[in-house]
Amino acid sequence: MYYYETDVLGISQIVISWLSVIGYFSLFLSVFMYQALLKEVDIRWMMFIGLLINMFGCAFSIMFVKGYYLGMPPVVFLVMSSTVTDTLYSAYTQLPGTVLFAKIIPESVESSMFALLTGLINLSNLFAAPELGVFINTFVGVTSENLQELWVLYCVQIGCCMIPMMFIWILPSRAAVALAQAKINAEAEAFSETLRETLRLS
Repeated sequence: MYYYETDVLGISQIVISWLSVIGYFSLFLSVFMYQALLKEVDIRWMMFIGLLINMFGCAFSIMFVKGYYLGMPPVVFLVMSSTVTDTLYSAYTQLPGTVLFAKIIPESVESSMFALLTGLINLSNLFAAPELGVFINTFVGVTSENLQELWVLYCVQIGCCMIPMMFIWILPSRAAVALAQAKINAEAEAFSETLRETLRLS
């Protein structure tokens, strides 16, 4: 997409940089969106809707690379489509997953587990995802010199969005999360009581 924006559409690098800034700002806004509107929604529905939003974002990207801008300048269409869908996707998937992780991890191992989670996310986003993209590109044939089939990659992404939908049922329901939290809190309270009693006797 970077080569398409610069080489085909002639968008300057400063504009692309500002698009990145807008993207990060929209991620910041997604935190408030989640806090205000979405924190009580079941995580299964959140993930399902997030995947649908990602698919819509890919559909807008296909329109973008095929030259259908709905009468808007290319940059405006890109901001109005990708930026909005990326914001909603973050609010519906990344934040609920992190919150769920925080709810069901005992306090005694919380820092270790969050370090593991951060490492896995970075491994996925910074290594596994780019390598998988390169692997798919070898079959599609998209390079910085050949961008004619770029839209095919977004079709592949839409197809890949359907894979996690088969596993959403694995995620715990709100009732299961509440039950796990109650159990964790009871065990923590029992441990604290035992520790206090041990210290008192010693």
